[in-house]
Amino acid sequence: MNSASDLALAYLLFEWTIRLVMVVVIPLRRPPEAARSWLLLVLFLPVPALILYRMIGRAGFPAWRRERFERTASERESVSTGLDSCGQDLFPLLRLARHLGGFPACDGNAVALLTDYDATIDAMVVAIDEAETRVHLLTYIFADDRTGTKVAQALGRAKARSVDVRVLVDALGSRPWAKRSMALLAGLGIDARLVLPVRFAVLRRARSDLRNHRKLCLIDGQIGFVGSQNIVDRDFKPGIVNDELVARVEGPVVAALDAVFASDW
Repeated sequence: MNSASDLALAYLLFEWTIRLVMVVVIPLRRPPEAARSWLLLVLFLPVPALILYRMIGRAGFPAWRRERFERTASERESVSTGLDSCGQDLFPLLRLARHLGGFPACDGNAVALLTDYDATIDAMVVAIDEAETRVHLLTYIFADDRTGTKVAQALGRAKARSVDVRVLVDALGSRPWAKRSMALLAGLGIDARLVLPVRFAVLRRARSDLRNHRKLCLIDGQIGFVGSQNIVDRDFKPGIVNDELVARVEGPVVAALDAVFASDW
């Protein structure tokens, strides 16, 4: 009986410790509107609130992600200065693009918009099959279904031709397929990495909801596919058929995309 009472007392003290600490921490890190909601949750459900706050409560990127990105700034800047701008100082929209993306708007690009889901995958496969030096692929979802296997086999053929193949896959977006997909890619000799794994107890804090949703397929620094296309069957969710928009680009913009991939890598 005493042990049960001691356990109950310890849990009560733990809950009140959470409440007292969070009353100090939350207002310092969140705006008043968000802080009120968090504090109400902490008041009534302190332990679930602590877990939820640990996962998604912090409003910005953790220091380690900012530091890593800043270490690659010089490489992106070198690419940026090598691009011929098209008068971004003259138009507010172009200045905004430069400020947000870090690269100038530039002339000399060719863009084709692809709207057919399966045809876009086929176009990527054709481009990968024609690669001579490197293929860089970054995606939120990489499944081991029909679509994913088709792309993986093309990557494998490129690797067999001594093309440098690198793949980045979001750990959360691809969670249902991750083990099988990574095994598939590894079996083809492809250097593939799961990025931003979700772990509660990590030394370097991270928000699990701040994902990298980029979808890039870059060929030889000459051709790029960028848009909303994941590497998964169009109807992978029962009852839902996805439509996506992808831009196939050629020209100087591909150098900027390659720099973005290099930063993420």
